[in-house]
Amino acid sequence: MRLLWLVCGALVAACGPDQGPFVCPVGPDFQVLITAEYGPLPSDLLLRLHYGGRAYGDPEELALAAPMPTRALFCYVSDRNGKYPADAVPLGGRQTGTAGAGGEGGGSFVPAQSIDALSCELWTDGSADLDVWSQMYGMVSVKLQTQKHVCTVKSDVELTPEDAGMK
Repeated sequence: MRLLWLVCGALVAACGPDQGPFVCPVGPDFQVLITAEYGPLPSDLLLRLHYGGRAYGDPEELALAAPMPTRALFCYVSDRNGKYPADAVPLGGRQTGTAGAGGEGGGSFVPAQSIDALSCELWTDGSADLDVWSQMYGMVSVKLQTQKHVCTVKSDVELTPEDAGMK
């Protein structure tokens, strides 16, 4: 009889409340902070985003000198810690999370001052590759992988002279 009570007690203890599926609130898959080791970002900075929603040979592009609206890559002028005003509009003019809706911006972007950093949100719905290019620093490629039970994966890209082959 004791064995029966022990087995029943073990079964009751093993059956706890279900955790349910892990659900993330609506938000970007990745947040990437882009800075340069020495001073502001170069004005010819170009970002290329490769993700599952596009052919690899046709990446989404965002040029700092002339940003156009994008569907999955939203970058804000920020300080070196990634902070920007809550009412800031991303380069290119479209609000995040609207994928195809919102204000269509575009045209040339001429910053009133140098840009210390870009805080970028990537809405890729899965893993992605981000290429950051400038003539001064060359190409820096970052592989971004989603992580289990992490809603938004954060990454930093600091451009250094070594990226351009100088050592």
